[in-house]
Amino acid sequence: IQAERQEYRRIRRDAERYRRLDLYAKSISAHFTHGPELEVPTLKVKQSSKSYSLLLSPTDFHWGKYATGTYNDGYDRKIAEERLFECTAAVLSRSAERGAPDKIILGIGGDGLHIDNQNKTTTRGTYQDCDGNPTELAHTYVDLCRRYISFVAQFGQVDVYVVPGNHDYYTS
Repeated sequence: IQAERQEYRRIRRDAERYRRLDLYAKSISAHFTHGPELEVPTLKVKQSSKSYSLLLSPTDFHWGKYATGTYNDGYDRKIAEERLFECTAAVLSRSAERGAPDKIILGIGGDGLHIDNQNKTTTRGTYQDCDGNPTELAHTYVDLCRRYISFVAQFGQVDVYVVPGNHDYYTS
């Protein structure tokens, strides 16, 4: 009887987690029904004479992380986005010396988001300082990913893979 009660408690806990995740997903998806057009920087690339593939994986991005600029090392979404596009543009420019690749393999996620739920915690429950509320972070991260994929797609055909991390296992 005790084992059955423990199993029932586990089932209830899992069901409640699923309900919370489902409600969270629905609240985020509401932001994408009539979203604005994407503003994507443009790239100019010559054709490649040799066949090659390019792997890009901006993991451990921690979108929504907040750090004060006390020691001139602040971090927020604006800084994160600038770094992402600047670093990617630099990598693509170096790759452009070989021409456009046949394929770009893009791994996104892997702690792309700094939190994993409405409580501003990681997957395992560690509280995080955030640059916004959870719903805002989730839908702006999806928007950032869309713009980022469109940016990279100017360079060549993109295959996207989502990799969950320890901060954002479910939201990835």
